[in-house]
Amino acid sequence: MSCRQELKYEISAAERELLLRRLSAVLLRDPYATADGTYRVRTLYFDDLENTALGDTLSGAPEREKFRLRMYNLDPSFLRLERKTKRYGGGTKPELRLSVAQAQSLLRGEYGFLSARPEPFAQVCLADARAGGLKPRTVVEYTRAAFCDASGSVRVTLDSDIRVSPRTDAFFAPTLSGMPAAAQGECVLELKYDQYLPDYIPQLIGSVGRLRTAYSKFAASGVYF
Repeated sequence: MSCRQELKYEISAAERELLLRRLSAVLLRDPYATADGTYRVRTLYFDDLENTALGDTLSGAPEREKFRLRMYNLDPSFLRLERKTKRYGGGTKPELRLSVAQAQSLLRGEYGFLSARPEPFAQVCLADARAGGLKPRTVVEYTRAAFCDASGSVRVTLDSDIRVSPRTDAFFAPTLSGMPAAAQGECVLELKYDQYLPDYIPQLIGSVGRLRTAYSKFAASGVYF
């Protein structure tokens, strides 16, 4: 699996609005988007008994990984278990589609159902869960506007209204009670691409994306660990 590059920048609400206009004129909207061009992402993060994933994220370890369960627009018909791995700037993200019942098993810290799944990644998840004692730790939710180029190799996302909660049992709740994970109005711009970032993408962003950051929504939720 090839590694994907990811660059992050902290931007203001005003800069987000400017980028929305620029990107909408050139790039394609994400298919998950609703009528207003955005969608809601809710993510449940897991960690082991030693909080290894959180520690590696906070320290900026060049090699790290974390497991997460993701849902879009509160639609339980599409649930995805992912292992996001970072290796010296590049990343991979193998994934596994789950049913609601299987996701609820994960919320209870039960991973046995993975042994019956035929996918190799399911067995990797099961081995890691048993070896490290993976447990649900925290939930993060945010609003995302996303764009991609015609080839699909470049993706630009704008995340706002980022909130975190320790209520992992509320992953399927209609609303998530939580605290803001960023300063008021602060947003996160992410550029994701494979091997090459076309010149016109930085030109579109211009002077907006100048404050490079290692911001992690998972790390921001570490206050609850």
